[in-house]
Amino acid sequence: MTSLLVQAVAPDRVSPLAAQPKTLISQVDARELAKELLDSKDFKCWDQLMTKESNWNDHKNPVSSAEGIGQLLDGTMDNLGMKRSEAPAAQMIAALAYLGRHYGKGGACSAWNHWLKHKYW
Repeated sequence: MTSLLVQAVAPDRVSPLAAQPKTLISQVDARELAKELLDSKDFKCWDQLMTKESNWNDHKNPVSSAEGIGQLLDGTMDNLGMKRSEAPAAQMIAALAYLGRHYGKGGACSAWNHWLKHKYW
């Protein structure tokens, strides 16, 4: 799956194979991407967190600027230097970037524990 993401983000960096179709970032499954990028313990926590935050849907929160699978706020996206995307895999990359910056080595399980106490991450 990661190779699909690489093809979608930087198709010119992938070794060309004859007659291989290009993968678009919109075709990469966000949950599978997270599963591939996180170890099994962190993915379990991450899966619980994303299920509570958005049920893995890329919707907009009707009462705030939170949006996407990770329900990141506009200010968070600005602080990450990222633009909003409708592609779930791009939303996952943004959420994982926030996770890394905010929780560091504590990882997804620290974020999940924070959510359990405060109902936000």
